[in-house]
Amino acid sequence: MKNYIDTIENFLKTSQEDILKQIKSYNQDAEESQIKSWKKIIEDLKNSSFLKSLNSNLIIALEYQLGVENMAADIILAGFDKQSKKNILIIEVKEWNDEYIYSTSFSNYREKERQLHPQIQVSRHKTAFQNYLNIGPNYNVESVVLINNVTNSGIMKLIEKNQNTHSKHVPCYNNLDTLLENYSNTFNYGTDEIQNDLTNAFYKPARDVIEAMNDIVKNEEGFILTDEQQEAMKKIIFSMETGKKIIQVDGCAGSGKTAILINLYVALLRNHKFENKNILFCSGAQNTALYRSLYPFGEQLFAYSFNLIKKIENLKQDYIIILDEAQHNEKGVISALLKENVTLILAYDKQQAIIAMNAVDELEKLEDNPNYCQICLNKTVRFNNSVHFISNVKKLLNGDKNSIEDDKFDFKVLSNIQEVSDKAREIISSNPNDTFATIGLLSNDHKKIEEFINHKDSIFFIHWNFKEECKWIPYINSKNYFKQNNGKLWVGTWWMPGLDVDYVLVIVGPDAKLTKEGIKAIPDKMAEYNMVISVAKKLNFFADVAVYKNGYQKKLDNPNTTKKIINYVFNNSQIKKDFERELNLLIWNNYYVMLTRARKGCYVYFMNDETQDPS
Repeated sequence: MKNYIDTIENFLKTSQEDILKQIKSYNQDAEESQIKSWKKIIEDLKNSSFLKSLNSNLIIALEYQLGVENMAADIILAGFDKQSKKNILIIEVKEWNDEYIYSTSFSNYREKERQLHPQIQVSRHKTAFQNYLNIGPNYNVESVVLINNVTNSGIMKLIEKNQNTHSKHVPCYNNLDTLLENYSNTFNYGTDEIQNDLTNAFYKPARDVIEAMNDIVKNEEGFILTDEQQEAMKKIIFSMETGKKIIQVDGCAGSGKTAILINLYVALLRNHKFENKNILFCSGAQNTALYRSLYPFGEQLFAYSFNLIKKIENLKQDYIIILDEAQHNEKGVISALLKENVTLILAYDKQQAIIAMNAVDELEKLEDNPNYCQICLNKTVRFNNSVHFISNVKKLLNGDKNSIEDDKFDFKVLSNIQEVSDKAREIISSNPNDTFATIGLLSNDHKKIEEFINHKDSIFFIHWNFKEECKWIPYINSKNYFKQNNGKLWVGTWWMPGLDVDYVLVIVGPDAKLTKEGIKAIPDKMAEYNMVISVAKKLNFFADVAVYKNGYQKKLDNPNTTKKIINYVFNNSQIKKDFERELNLLIWNNYYVMLTRARKGCYVYFMNDETQDPS
């Protein structure tokens, strides 16, 4: 990372001018006030008697860039404790006095008219270090505030003005030596390893949504938002304050829609303007079972959206409903939530609608409502800030393999089984601390799948009988892929909507083929029967073809219903064209979701590739 990093010994030996010159070289657009602040920090550190008493090999960093947009730590101390554990202390420095603290209106966020509260600021620095730098999980991180010119009563007033209860515990000091003395036991010695860690640390593209859901259960912010995402959240709150009842967050995969909604939920709970509202968060139906299994204490957060309808009808109170992955709802659910006493905040991407009986048409009609407001996200953050990956995915699914070269994200189309297996081994071996998922093979063509799985160069297996997301996701997060299942890799027959990993390998099985016109469904080979059935329902011929187990209309016989649908369609020329169009759209969307789950690299193999040169 770009910053000043050195041992305490070298810091004390180096002149203030040379240290300042180095910091300025990494921050060439710095304003004069910033430069003045750095100069004062260097001066105070050099005059600290307690800093001179610390182990000279401890590492000190100034204006340390934390990877997250426009975020840097004023001072970082780093080293090992007596148990040889790595520790970081982040110090946020302010040159304020009592009068300033008493007269200033503090905010939970950076705003032009208000000052971000320093306890909140430094607690976010801590989160950024732990969750957004690759070295973060290896360190115990503490954060403190230092304000040199205030009295103890000024410190107490500052803490009193912090409306964020989860950062009130951050210690605040008005003397540097006292601060350092209180943390002296944390730092016993330093090494080149610590310095190399800080120097070579890099931004970890996005935080895992599953981890963030654990925070929301505790009413803590799950993400450090980018400037664009933060601005979007402020617009949502402003729209609510000015009477808007339907607010949509729009953006492609990886743009941070879920991150905004998670942080928004926590922010609204803490905002006194909404204290008389019932604030409900609905995580999106495709992931509900997974979240419920992982975080049973947060079950109220992970309700299915259709269960909310009865709740808001029975309780005559005002509601704010935050609805993620809104496109997954069946027809009528969104309309039923639009009551007089409900403000609906939703995020959706129609290109991630994976069932034909979805809410896309219903959602698009909301745009004509006078209470509607749309907030658009233009950037993607999941893919290591790549500007080409999404367009490369769309080109591929539309039949064009000529992807744009990209040094931020690795994207490759693989050509044979051995290349697929070799790539999986390479990624796992080279990145032992990263998550890796193999997904796809959504086909009922068992013969073809067995040929692939049992091929001498293949290292994969599938397990259709598990409840995939609840057992497969923990397997992915364990990272011990070759130490389980006899060294075979479990191919997840689940598409991970709303979730992400570091690297993903997508195997497009016999259920689809890549043509020069784009990816096309092969209906009679599809094991995702719900896709086929949902199209029949949308085209209004489902009742003519439905097959129920034991003849009772309670449990649908999915395989036999799908067979009847296909026979019906291919004997009816009037329906066939519409059926193929709808199914091809769904297969495009399904594989778009799968291909956009990774943060660092995505690899795809088509078992049926008609774009390849036969020679």
